[in-house]
Amino acid sequence: GSLVTHALGTSSLNVVTVVNNTVIAAGDNGIIARSTSDGLTWGNIISTPFGTSHIRALTTINGVIIAAGESGKMSRSTDNGLTWSPLITPKPWGTSPIYALTTINGVVIAAGVSGVMARSTDNGLTWGSLITNPFSTVAINITSLTTINGVVIAAGRASGANGSIARSTDNGLTWSSFITNPFGPGNVDALITVDDVVIAMAIGKMAISTDNGLTWGAAYNPFGAYYMYAMTTINGVIIAAGESGKIRRS
Repeated sequence: GSLVTHALGTSSLNVVTVVNNTVIAAGDNGIIARSTSDGLTWGNIISTPFGTSHIRALTTINGVIIAAGESGKMSRSTDNGLTWSPLITPKPWGTSPIYALTTINGVVIAAGVSGVMARSTDNGLTWGSLITNPFSTVAINITSLTTINGVVIAAGRASGANGSIARSTDNGLTWSSFITNPFGPGNVDALITVDDVVIAMAIGKMAISTDNGLTWGAAYNPFGAYYMYAMTTINGVIIAAGESGKIRRS
């Protein structure tokens, strides 16, 4: 799709989500912005407690938006992203960066550097102990989480190593061994579920799974030279955001 014009600057947008028909985008230097027109137009940058720390992850649960990122920082919004609470503490991951959030069956899962992962059952207010998962054994950073048909899918990357994919069928408590990732010797940067399809993105490429992340089709590149780090859907429109503040719609 075509690039969307906006006044949000050129900070990379790392993640997008939807709550109550509002699109929320967040990224480097603590940037958060909202769109109420399915991503066509965007409001001004919103003040948050992240300061200049990069925001890497967003999720929604029961009308609450949770944001997380560098230095393990995390915050919540209960008004569709207009205002944000003070940073949440304590957290079992300490100051380790959090790169991914997702929600399944009333549980919020957070994950990040060197495979750290934890769960919350109260909309992100408090967090349980760290979870053992295949990513933590090889120090792969978990970059994205998504859910489909009761399955949680996690994707990761490590310097000099292939990205990896793993699955959980019990709300993130236990995890399968690694699944072959569709990008070969490359990282997996983002995952999104659209209807009954899971889409993975990496280094400007995409790949699709139609069996809840067990197997993946061949990678292809719809984005040209720009890396897209995150996607979301609203009213039948897919919105992708990424490098240099680029936003695309399909």
